[in-house]
Amino acid sequence: MVWQIMCFFISQVMRESLIAEHRFYIDQARSRLLSQFSNISDEADKAANDYWEKREETLNPDFYDPCSIAEAAYQMGGDYYCLLTEMHESTRLSVVAGMYHQWDKKLREWLVWESQKFGGRAAVEETFWRKPFKDIINLLDRLGWDVSGKPYFNSLKACDLVVNVYKHGEGRSLNELKQEFPQFLPDPLSEHSFDRADNSWIDHTHLRVSDAQLQSFSDAIVEFWRNIPEYTLDSEDLSAPSWLIRAIQTDAEANI
Repeated sequence: MVWQIMCFFISQVMRESLIAEHRFYIDQARSRLLSQFSNISDEADKAANDYWEKREETLNPDFYDPCSIAEAAYQMGGDYYCLLTEMHESTRLSVVAGMYHQWDKKLREWLVWESQKFGGRAAVEETFWRKPFKDIINLLDRLGWDVSGKPYFNSLKACDLVVNVYKHGEGRSLNELKQEFPQFLPDPLSEHSFDRADNSWIDHTHLRVSDAQLQSFSDAIVEFWRNIPEYTLDSEDLSAPSWLIRAIQTDAEANI
């Protein structure tokens, strides 16, 4: 049986390197990108004041209407605030997507590398890169890691769905996010949007991630790398998924 020779290994050096790389990404994203939006209200007020001052300089004093200028300046400030807020939300989602893809690619690269020990070649590599999140998690569970049973798993699953909705909009991931994690699809008109019974009208444009939720995603990735066993040894209790067995057999036949 091909499964009997499977063995995965992650060194402490590699584990710490993956965690350090992830933390570097998050720290730099905060300091170089997200920090730029820390004073949105002040910037909107400045935009409104600048508008007021420029209008005062160019208006004919014989037709000066301070109320109209004040109203226009107020509208200018409000529009500026909304545009910056939307940019902030989009930037945070981009950071989440980059963080998730970094983790996802590192995981699959490691699985491909380790699979070479038990005969994994082109077919196994293609399979690892093609399989969706849920199949990779199923494999890890079958390796005995019980990823889906860990406290951090819901954050990983939510992150996967959030990134898919951010990339693709409508579809299966949006429906799953509505059902399992509606807090990422808040209704701007409701303070307690995640308690609503009917969210059928909610679409991908409602997708939001807070700073606290971003931190939760980041913590989940760190905990994932921390919890990978150093060695995953042969065991009669392990049960390889059929898709991996077929890929291994394909590679074995190609080398005959």
